[in-house]
Amino acid sequence: MLPATDPWVEFLSLGAIEVREHRGPNVRRVDISPKYRALLAYLVLARPRDSFHARDVVAALFWPEYDQKRARSNLRTAVSELRRLLGREAVLTLGNEQLRIDRQRLWSDVVALESALEGGEPGLAMDLYRGELLPGLHLPDAPGFERWLEDERTALRKKILDVLRKRAQRDLQQG
Repeated sequence: MLPATDPWVEFLSLGAIEVREHRGPNVRRVDISPKYRALLAYLVLARPRDSFHARDVVAALFWPEYDQKRARSNLRTAVSELRRLLGREAVLTLGNEQLRIDRQRLWSDVVALESALEGGEPGLAMDLYRGELLPGLHLPDAPGFERWLEDERTALRKKILDVLRKRAQRDLQQG
């Protein structure tokens, strides 16, 4: 389901990474640095999906080499940059301690794929699956993020393989 607001952002992370801003009929590609792209991906995909995430946890995940104060400062800078690029409303905060993505303003192919699977629409899910999650995105200075990303890639791969297995079994039975 696409966001009902204008402008809205499309975050494609399967097979390629692309961020697009839609304003009515106009579409603009948004260039985001790898670290901020990774932060956006985490805020979009981290579970539970529609919950706020503690700033201290997110800051420690992306800037583990820094003390809490400096890591939080880097996170503040990153969130400001995401808001500048995607719109102020794209990243919501709850006080000074929590943040999340506004799902009314941001559409994700991964979230749509998982919704299709949950809704019993494996064909739509397969249409959305264009390849590996966040291909080529690596943050060697953020090992916690790297572990999280590998876990997400593995879980998504398993879901897709399950759909393919079921489809193959159905095709064999039909004959």
